[in-house]
Amino acid sequence: KGNGAGGTFNICATSLTPPATPANDDPCGAIALTAGASCTTIAGTTVGACPSSSVANPSCDNYSGGDTWYKVTTASSGTLTVTTTANSITDGAMAIYSATACNGAFTELACNDNTGTSNMPEVILTCLPAGTYYIRFWQSGGGTGTFNICAVFTAGLANDDPCGAVSLAAAASCTYTTGTNVNACNTAGIPAPGCGSYSGGDVWYQ
Repeated sequence: KGNGAGGTFNICATSLTPPATPANDDPCGAIALTAGASCTTIAGTTVGACPSSSVANPSCDNYSGGDTWYKVTTASSGTLTVTTTANSITDGAMAIYSATACNGAFTELACNDNTGTSNMPEVILTCLPAGTYYIRFWQSGGGTGTFNICAVFTAGLANDDPCGAVSLAAAASCTYTTGTNVNACNTAGIPAPGCGSYSGGDVWYQ
């Protein structure tokens, strides 16, 4: 007792088993997401997760650890959309990286806190080259819990670059071919044209 006098009190001890560490606690255990034409949502958790010391802290939100990892592999260039929704976590954050390997050098491509539904993150990356991309998720401000995640991938256009140029038939009269530059990217390695205020998003014909 603080003043030195005697008295009675109660005391006990309990032994709690900590939650198991998730298999995807680090990038080399990242769970592969199926990135199709529509979202195939899977349940995720950060319960029992630890900070990922092998990758620098993300550039957004108030990161304090407790992250888990996912990955998406694309066979061609295109647009990748990664969406999360709430479960016991109602305010999450997410970063997406390119990497030389799961235990190699990581480059952050995007970091997001509240773009998606309510306070959950969503990231849209356009004109991504083919490759494997790593997704890091954590609870905003710390703590752990459960959430949902999915990925959608839209392949780029076949004639986005000169080597995929669509052939036009040159006849005595014009026969129109319908074209689109939706999801088209900039063409690297060729000087920009001198007219039309070029800012990318071009497609090619021959």
